[in-house]
Amino acid sequence: MYCLITHTHMNLGHLMVNDMKVATEKKKQGLPYGIFFTHTFHALEVDMTGKVREKFKDSKEYNKKTLRLMGFIQNEDGEWVKKGVVTPQKGSEQDSDSDEESEDEEEATT
Repeated sequence: MYCLITHTHMNLGHLMVNDMKVATEKKKQGLPYGIFFTHTFHALEVDMTGKVREKFKDSKEYNKKTLRLMGFIQNEDGEWVKKGVVTPQKGSEQDSDSDEESEDEEEATT
């Protein structure tokens, strides 16, 4: 994220290879970027005969539970959006009423 914000050049290939090295040290994690490499090899017409292409397991599909665990919520339009901090909108009636009530309570206590 730092490199994106500061417009610093980075070697994405190097980062991906290092990420894959770390993943090999973990027992329950598969190699990352599998789908990316498959699409890249297919686009570059790399001969992949003899390789068995596996279908995704149900556990690898994103469903409602998975999205909720990743911090997403479904809005009124049915779209999944990242859960964020809700800030009050300016000019809403509820905010101005609550501000007036809190001011009245402060005056009553003094």
